Amino acid sequence: MNPVFIGGCGRSGTTLLGAILGSHSDCLTIPEFQFKLNIIQACNHKAHFHTYTNEILKDKRFKIWRISVDAENLQENLAKSAIHTVDFFVKKYAESINSSKSPKLWIDHTPTNMKYAKTLLEVFPQAKFIHIVRDGRAVASSVMPLDWGPNTITKAASWWVEHMAYGLAAESFLGKDKIIRIKYEDLISEPEETVKNLCSYLDIEYQHLMLKATGFKVPFYTSAQHNLIGKRLDVTRLNDWEKKLASEEIEIFEILTGDFLKHLNYSLKSHSIRLTIHRVDRVKFYLQEIYIQQLNKIRNRLRFYKSQIYKLN
Repeated sequence: MNPVFIGGCGRSGTTLLGAILGSHSDCLTIPEFQFKLNIIQACNHKAHFHTYTNEILKDKRFKIWRISVDAENLQENLAKSAIHTVDFFVKKYAESINSSKSPKLWIDHTPTNMKYAKTLLEVFPQAKFIHIVRDGRAVASSVMPLDWGPNTITKAASWWVEHMAYGLAAESFLGKDKIIRIKYEDLISEPEETVKNLCSYLDIEYQHLMLKATGFKVPFYTSAQHNLIGKRLDVTRLNDWEKKLASEEIEIFEILTGDFLKHLNYSLKSHSIRLTIHRVDRVKFYLQEIYIQQLNKIRNRLRFYKSQIYKLN
């Protein structure tokens, strides 16, 4: 199996795209694989196997996979290579969900894949990458109510630009044979044409059932955030952000990211003539971000505990 790494800013449709590809008979979509970087580091620093083994087994994201791996088993695989160890995890996951597929590709939809694209290509030279892009204002509207990520419009703007920069940088050095850009809006409004184009890039045959996006079972830990996975793609939701964001928030986001939005062919909604944000607004959003982040630590911890209770049941 060869890997396909989907990446982009969080809340841009990485999981949806993973579920679409996972519906294909030749593809297996796995949970977000953040701890693969620990595996790569462990294989690059074999003298510290014990430390990395403990980090991986204690990692919250590893526990979400709900697979049984002990320290001895993990170290045995790490002693061989990063590719061997990653392949081991992918196969263990396939076994855990009783997958009867014999896939050609496994799909990792971790948003930060663009940030580590060069490292991933060095370890997996046969890999292909998909950069998914979404209107930053829609991203901000989606992420701010959650218990992770930015919680104010100013922080959301810088967060989106930072992650977009990683993706655009990955596009520049990987080249067209290794990476393709998909716009979330195209995926929703023109799903068949967009997915067919994606299949051609991945050298797999298009299958109509892919549009049902049922190829990935979302872990309980993130189920509330991905409650639209497996449901009909709804074009009417594309501009929900215009209703959810206050006019002031739209104005501030566009002041901070206007050129970036226009570069990606997203039209501006505000007619503000301001070039900067008032200092009072900056202080207000800064204090608000600190306050909400403290609450989110508790919210996130409770959500994880609930997922562990669900696992035991």
